[in-house]
Parts: sequence; C-alpha cells; structure tokens
Amino acid sequence: MSDVEQEASSSTSSALTKPKRPMNAYMLYLGENRARVKAANPSSSVGELTKLLAEEYKTIDEAAKKVLTDKVAAAKIRYEEEVKKFEAEGGSMKNIPKKKKEKDTPVKAKRAKKEKGNDEGAKKDNDEGAKKDNDEGGAKKEEKRQNSLAC
Repeated sequence: MSDVEQEASSSTSSALTKPKRPMNAYMLYLGENRARVKAANPSSSVGELTKLLAEEYKTIDEAAKKVLTDKVAAAKIRYEEEVKKFEAEGGSMKNIPKKKKEKDTPVKAKRAKKEKGNDEGAKKDNDEGAKKDNDEGGAKKEEKRQNSLAC
C-alpha cells in the first residue's frame, strides 16, 4: 500500500484506530520478494518459502540492506507522526488487555454415579456415604461373593 493510499484510507475512516508499528528490514524484504520466490517454487509451503527467503536475506549485499534500512527509517518517522496525531485526537497507545467474556450458560451439575449391585439404582448423596460404603464394602463384598457361590 503506498503512502497516498494509506493517507486516503486513514482520512476516510471515522473511527479512531491505533497506528500499526512499522516493519523491520527483514519483514520488508520478505514482503517484497515473496511473490518472486513463490513463482519460482510454486509447490513450496509457506514455511519452505520463508526458509528460502531467510537464506537469501543473509546473503544480500550492503547496498540492498541500506535501501531496506532507509525504508524502515522513513516508516518509523511516519509512524511517530501518526502516533502523535492519534494521541492528539484522544487515543491512547497503552496496551489494554481485553476482558474475557463471561459464559451466559450456567454450569451443569455432574450426575452422581449409580452404586454397583444396588437394584434400586439409588445415587450416592455425598462423600460421607461413599466413605461409609467403602468402610463396609469389604464385608459386604465378601458376603455377596459367598452368596453367589452358594447359588
């Protein structure tokens, strides 16, 4: 997006929007060269393209890096001007964390497990009942086992 397009889009919006930070030289290089590398390697994934571009970026000469750093410096100056304008219009550059949405639906109660071997299918009411069953469980299990063997 050119400077003219950015100014046109920012002046037409009525809402106050926080300016975006400028890209660094590496990100500018990726953006400018991704289409070329993609055309040369159409079957490559995004990750593979990024690896290829990273290798290229490591090998570019100082003159090309100077061009990129000049673009970054100009973008930084423009960003600082946009921040001043944004703050003059009443905006704040502080990062305000977003509030988590509260769930409207109440949490459903968990069903109690049915007791094993109970013909009525009664549910355990509380932990005390469960502990009591466990204490007496050894004797009851032995009694049930003997009854089943007698049959």
